[in-house]
Amino acid sequence: MEISIVMPAHNEAAAIRKTVTDFLRAFPKAEIIAVDDGSSDGTRAILNSIGSRRLRVLQLPKRSGKGAAVMKGVGLATKNLVAFVDADGAFGPSSLKKLVRDLDGYDCVIASKWKGKKFSEVGGSAPKKAFGRIWNAVARGLLGLEFEDTQAGLKLFRSAAIRRIGTDLFCRGFEFDAEILYRLTKNGFRIKEIFVEPKDVKKSRFSYLNMPAMLSSIFFMAVALKLFSKPGKR
Repeated sequence: MEISIVMPAHNEAAAIRKTVTDFLRAFPKAEIIAVDDGSSDGTRAILNSIGSRRLRVLQLPKRSGKGAAVMKGVGLATKNLVAFVDADGAFGPSSLKKLVRDLDGYDCVIASKWKGKKFSEVGGSAPKKAFGRIWNAVARGLLGLEFEDTQAGLKLFRSAAIRRIGTDLFCRGFEFDAEILYRLTKNGFRIKEIFVEPKDVKKSRFSYLNMPAMLSSIFFMAVALKLFSKPGKR
């Protein structure tokens, strides 16, 4: 399977080795581009010690944000398919294979823990799930996105689609997913959302402190994109 797997990582020393080796084993023809986003806990040393020729490590000297880290990795991708996978192990190789099977006829497939599910059926704390629903309502209202979950840490793209929208995004943090989906939609690319059950990870990189910045960023992004961006030609 000719696929570039971009894996942003900030202080993921506890999980990064297993996540990377699991994907290397499951996708023997894939390249993995791990982007160390200014880690201070040994993530960088662990990545450098894995020693696979199919693992490329990009080290950012200081934290740039998840969106910035992912798009820097995309700039190095060489395969026909490009995937984003969180480094914490919430989505494993079998989840990515599920997206690959559903790609036929589409330019992008995104994982969703909310697709077809009620509030009580989705894992996680009630406050975090409530913010997820608020975020989704904002994304729908401001950007016209019709997806139930823009933020799951697993997405698959045809390289032509992700390169068409460019790597210079307005959003650099956790909210970058919504911008990518907006840009793809405006450029006429076909996106499919499918339910994928994430694993329960003990520690998430998301913090409630990120919420105000994410909400303000999506407001400014919506204004900037609608005022200054134009759909490109396919």
